[in-house]
Amino acid sequence: MFKKILFILVIFASFSGVANAEAFRVVNMNVENPSSRKILRGLLYMPETDSKVPLVITAHELGSNYARRWPQYGEALAAHGIAVYTFDFAGGGPKTRTDGTPGSHSDGETTEMSVMTEVRDLESVIEAAKSWNFVDTDKIAVIGGSQGGAVSVITAARHADEIAGLVLLYPALIIQDDLHKKFAEKDDCPPVYSYNGWLDVSPIYVNDMWDYDIYADMPKYSKPVLILHGDKDFIVPIEYSQRAAKTYPDSEFHVIKNGGHGFQGETFEQAIGYIKTYFRKINLLPDGLSKIIPVGNLNTIAGEPLVIREQGIFSAGGTVTEPLPGEFNVSDNWLDFSRAGNTAHVDHANVFYQIPDGENKTPIVYLHGYGQTRTGWQSTPDRREGWSDIFLRKGRAAFLVDQPRRGAAGSTVKIVNGDMDTRANGTEFNPGDQAWYTHFRIGRGTPNRYEGSQFPAGESALNQFLRQMTPNTGNYDVVLFGEALSAVLAEVHSMTGKKAIYLTHSQGGRVGWQTDTNNMAAIVAIEPGFAPEVGSETYKKFVAAKIPMIFYFGDYIENGPDDIKSTAFWKSVLDQCRDFAKHYNEDGGDATVIYLPDEGIKGNSHFMFQEMNNKDIADHIEKWLESKGL
Repeated sequence: MFKKILFILVIFASFSGVANAEAFRVVNMNVENPSSRKILRGLLYMPETDSKVPLVITAHELGSNYARRWPQYGEALAAHGIAVYTFDFAGGGPKTRTDGTPGSHSDGETTEMSVMTEVRDLESVIEAAKSWNFVDTDKIAVIGGSQGGAVSVITAARHADEIAGLVLLYPALIIQDDLHKKFAEKDDCPPVYSYNGWLDVSPIYVNDMWDYDIYADMPKYSKPVLILHGDKDFIVPIEYSQRAAKTYPDSEFHVIKNGGHGFQGETFEQAIGYIKTYFRKINLLPDGLSKIIPVGNLNTIAGEPLVIREQGIFSAGGTVTEPLPGEFNVSDNWLDFSRAGNTAHVDHANVFYQIPDGENKTPIVYLHGYGQTRTGWQSTPDRREGWSDIFLRKGRAAFLVDQPRRGAAGSTVKIVNGDMDTRANGTEFNPGDQAWYTHFRIGRGTPNRYEGSQFPAGESALNQFLRQMTPNTGNYDVVLFGEALSAVLAEVHSMTGKKAIYLTHSQGGRVGWQTDTNNMAAIVAIEPGFAPEVGSETYKKFVAAKIPMIFYFGDYIENGPDDIKSTAFWKSVLDQCRDFAKHYNEDGGDATVIYLPDEGIKGNSHFMFQEMNNKDIADHIEKWLESKGL
């Protein structure tokens, strides 16, 4: 059974100046591949209509994701009445990218991926889409780019009756030839192979395509096919698409003038024009639309639709390195591995933000703890709403941070070599599933849970939770991180006109104390590593700024097992924060320490915001914020 849909946000968009343009919504959406049990994450661009609509499913390029090139297709087609689902293949790209942009959103590693695993992912999406009550199942089409184009060719051949239209953008029909050039025999592929020097794959990738004749699949799909290829594509020669156009029984082929391996700007306008004409020809482009469709079970997890007025991503803080010695080689550019003359933008924070529709209260800046990214605030291991969505529903804009040298903000100069993250002289990632799970007070090593635990049960939830952990790319520098977060809070103040609530977790609490108070409305500290030392300059900074703050601690601290050293650690942290609050209040400040069992809220670990009662704790925080006029 497919775990078909998880919707957690809705964006209303409308277009003026576009002929017959309609409003549409953009909704987060997950599909599970039942054979691999991996979750495929993506976005649905949904036109406002009371009728069933055509659906286009996109298949992205090797190492890419749905956010890089595909929103422009989703927006353009949804504005003309076609629903578009863009998703990330399992293992289809790195989790973080060297350019600082978000990596793959779906489960899986690139070493588990091949063209055929992506075919099975696309088949899973098509099968799931046939059950969606807003889809005209006779009008499901696929658009594939580069490797996604090759995946689409194979999938269309296998599901010709179910796929009404096929669009291939600069399809990577070169894969087999490329592999044969790299290896004399398929068994020559090492256990991990850096494909084209930038993406790690395994022999699975090589074996699946070594003897596969993709052109033999094309005659199996007899419906009209549209093929578009740029005349300046230096990744896949245009001859491969020309051969495909001759091989398909019914195809049209167009050259995109000045187009490279991917279409943007003017070349995208050429491409989308051809695509719209093609969809009209095969009767996929509707004539007109009307009011919003009743979407039935689409919101069974999130409740009422969450309407987002604005969202985006920005970076804050950071530095630019001095150019490396020598002169930049314009001709060789990326092939010049000396990188002479090159600079790097590094050590910034990366922020994903969402501003809800309607009147907004004080916004929240979310900062993760050790080994985490903003992901932990956005959902739960059992796929319920995370705190960012819960507080968005309460009217609080979310600014979700990946701190410098972590996640989407991984760009740095000096690679990490600390014992917490690496071993074997910095050459290997240091495993820690059981260690951190125990330290976080979930149980005595995986998969055990303490009696009465609120941590989501089951192997799937545990798997999702442990896959949130990610290493630093550079060494921990709390002062540098504090400077970057100060820049984040300043940007939030500039964007919203309001100082922000600073919600920190664990090691992020240390960064919180290093952050300037100028743009800070309050601090909500979830089990910080410590509070500022009473009488210190940091302590005096917060007293002078009169920053109200509240600390939250979960269960299994005062009643934790004595034979686990972490119990004594958390007791000392709780006691130190209580002592801080006592002195802070005596000196004119406003601090509260909440030990949840004292509030009748039991069973919570260090990750209370991801546990089964996360909404109850969010409601507790909201009451405190409202009591402070925030």
